[in-house]
Amino acid sequence: ANEEATRVDYILSSVDATTRKTILDTFNEEDEPPLYKACSTGSINIVNLLIKHSVNVNQQTGDKHQKAGETGLMYSSCNGQLQIVQTLLKNGADVSITSKDGCDATYYAAEEGQLQVFQEIVKHDPRFVDRKGLRGRTPLIIASECGHIAIVRELLKMKVEINAQDVNGWTALMHLSLIHISEPTR
Repeated sequence: ANEEATRVDYILSSVDATTRKTILDTFNEEDEPPLYKACSTGSINIVNLLIKHSVNVNQQTGDKHQKAGETGLMYSSCNGQLQIVQTLLKNGADVSITSKDGCDATYYAAEEGQLQVFQEIVKHDPRFVDRKGLRGRTPLIIASECGHIAIVRELLKMKVEINAQDVNGWTALMHLSLIHISEPTR
């Protein structure tokens, strides 16, 4: 990983500013910008290098990507990459950006049960804890539907809208009633 980071740093340091910007703004064949690709490989070293060379931390995947409009922050939130999430937030990643399906980093962290990442994002910017994403689900609804009780508890502490309904008219409580929860309730 360090060898790869050294190569990337060498390349970006060897070119003029215009060429560097072109490199940092070029998407691969999967319609992914460089920062997103670095996040998808989990390489904090490459993420830091790209930021050092002024990459746009809010780059979104292109329309041909399977998750169109997703940012590196969204990918890292979904996959529990706490250190990358912290780095992106510290360097201006915008929590308010949504993917083409209407989901943001808060939603993705709740959907995947990434408690520490979820807490970090909400600590940074709590405005989106009630925002509806895919199929009208809020973070509380998606965490409930997926059985992520720790995140449900976090959201309830935040006094989120508990009666929000998804596109089918279901609330978080309705989703919770359908799953088997293996942890004891308190």
